[in-house]
Formats: sequence, C-alpha cells, structure tokens
Amino acid sequence: KGVWHRASMLIGADGATGIVARSLGLARGVRLGAAIEGEVRVPNPQLLSAQRSIQFDMGALPAGYRWIFPKGDHLNVGSCTTREKVRSIKSSFHDFLDLNPALRGFSDLTMTGAPLPCLMTPCALNTYRTLVCGDSAGLVDPLTAEGIQYAIESGIFAAEAAVDFLRDGSPLGAYTERVLRTAFVEISIAEKFARLLLDHPYVSFKVGVNNSKVNALFADIVSGRKTYLEVYEEIKRRFSRKFYFM
Repeated sequence: KGVWHRASMLIGADGATGIVARSLGLARGVRLGAAIEGEVRVPNPQLLSAQRSIQFDMGALPAGYRWIFPKGDHLNVGSCTTREKVRSIKSSFHDFLDLNPALRGFSDLTMTGAPLPCLMTPCALNTYRTLVCGDSAGLVDPLTAEGIQYAIESGIFAAEAAVDFLRDGSPLGAYTERVLRTAFVEISIAEKFARLLLDHPYVSFKVGVNNSKVNALFADIVSGRKTYLEVYEEIKRRFSRKFYFM
C-alpha cells in the first residue's frame, strides 16, 4: 500500500478476488462458488477406520459435495459448491460434522473458507501488457473444485507468453487463445459432468459409483492419465446416442 512499481508487463496471480482482473475488467465470465473446510481430530478407532478410505457425500448442496480426507493424525472435512450465493453451505458443513458417524466425538476444529472461481464463458484474460492466470482467471474444475493443475498449466502459459512479449512484442492475446482452447475446454466438459453427477445424486450413484467402468474413467481423470475431453469421447463411443446429456 502506497508503494509503486514499474514493469514492462504484469501477470495477475492474486487469487479469485484479486485486484488485477477486477480493475482491468478481465475474466468477466467467472462464476464464484465457495468452499469451507476444517481440520478435526477424532477418537483413535474412528481415525484408523477413516484412514482406509476417502468419503464423498453428494446431494446435500447444489453443484457441490462434502468430503472427508484422512491426513495423518487428523481428518480434513469440507463442503463446497461451484454455484453462486448458496446460503446453505455453512449449515451443510456443520450438519456433516454432527451427523456423520466417522466424525462422532470430533474436537479441535480449525475452519477456513475460500471462494471457488469457475470460468463459465469465453472472455478476455489479457490486456496489451497484462494477463491473469490460475484462480485469477477462474481456472477451477467445477466438478472436483480443484484448481492446482490449471494454476500450474496457466502459469507456464503465462511465463511463455511473457517471454515472447518481452523478447519481440508478441501479442498477449495468444495467451487467452491458448487457455480457451485447453483449460477452458476441460472446464466446460467438467461443468456438464457436474450438472449430471452433482445435481442428480441418484443417477450419479447408478451410473458412476455403482459402475466400475465409469469409476475407472474418473480415476483416470483424477490421476491425470486422461483428460475430460478424452473421457467424454470414450463415453460417447460406449453408450448409444440416446444417452448424450451434453
């Protein structure tokens, strides 16, 4: 505050509510969801049991889910949605703490919240001398609410665009075009999967959780072995055209 810096260009990586995109009118196609997570301790028998699995609970929130991840001597518990203005996210989180048997008798709750920005429509991610990446550009997966992969990928794109710009004045618009034909394509397909799986938990269970082949496809996505686009094309090949939901 009160300190001025001069530079030939600027890369905005200041998060979902950062000042760079907002002040320059970039990433206007972003929808802002939210997440709440907590670190909790539970009695040892429950901890040992919870360490053998990861829990996902779908259906309690629109376009969202709740989770329990084991983390050494404690559990990470959370609730998230990629929809805007979902007022029930906090109460849903506390209901999960109170009602889930794996969390009975928990203690030492440390709770934090964060916005989840999802790029829903194509839009500018650069000006003449500025660009935004990661959460600043809304590059978050609307199905899993994960953004690290896109932050790294767009950060690499941004660095390469910066080198070209500083070396020979190459337009930064090439950065926006690159993000839109890569990360944005993946986010768009993930949004379609999210509408089916998160908004319709019964279908999600029948088609996904209860189907080992679909489970394997999503394991491939999470592990990075396949992209959403590759999985979508594979599902289209496996099922009849009547099944197309996108």
